[in-house]
Amino acid sequence: MLGAGGQLVGQDETSERRTGVPVVTLGHQIDIEKALEVDPTLVLVDELIGPPEAIDALKQSGADVVSVPPVWNLADVPQRVAALADSVGASDAVAAQLGSALAVSDPAPASTSPRVAFLYLRGPSAVYLLGGSDTGADALIKAAGGIDVGSAIGLKGFVPLTAEALIEADPDIVLVMTEGLASVGGVDGLVKLPGVAQTDAGAQGRVIAVDDRVLLSFGARTPSLVASLREIFGSVERE
Repeated sequence: MLGAGGQLVGQDETSERRTGVPVVTLGHQIDIEKALEVDPTLVLVDELIGPPEAIDALKQSGADVVSVPPVWNLADVPQRVAALADSVGASDAVAAQLGSALAVSDPAPASTSPRVAFLYLRGPSAVYLLGGSDTGADALIKAAGGIDVGSAIGLKGFVPLTAEALIEADPDIVLVMTEGLASVGGVDGLVKLPGVAQTDAGAQGRVIAVDDRVLLSFGARTPSLVASLREIFGSVERE
């Protein structure tokens, strides 16, 4: 979108995959052998990318390593687009146009807005977290016309899932990542987690699973994700 696609020699695994361009990360970790193999001259990273040894090795190879601002909510997107545009030599006008295209305004909340719980799940590690404010998920839920239940009951960041907290929040919808849902055995396994079955969402089986690479990426695919979630949220009105 910034006109620099032809310069891409490596990508991270959360990107919208470009055919023929190797993936050089695993999660937020750089596979240094794969990264060096593509011989980059410019490497774009953010504060989540590591390890430091890999970044140092890329610098020592002669690559220009540029740190771009992290994106934790939709309001941060234009700032990141501007930084990326500057790094690849795109004009300010192109950056502004793209930033505007990716901007999503929050709808006005209503008493009938569905209450949504974002659960971060990693079954094999027994990691079950409920999201609150400042997680990125809260901004996404708000943009899609929902009420983030974690924020509503005063949680900040991700906290261990407890039956008491989830039952108190009583979400109409549970939002998860696809791999997280699979890691607990799908919807059947999800409703066995603390408190889920006692919520309206659990009782009605209202579970939305979104690709891990898309849900909190806040990139070019975010507007279409918000539009899809708005349609789903709009079909669930709280009494």
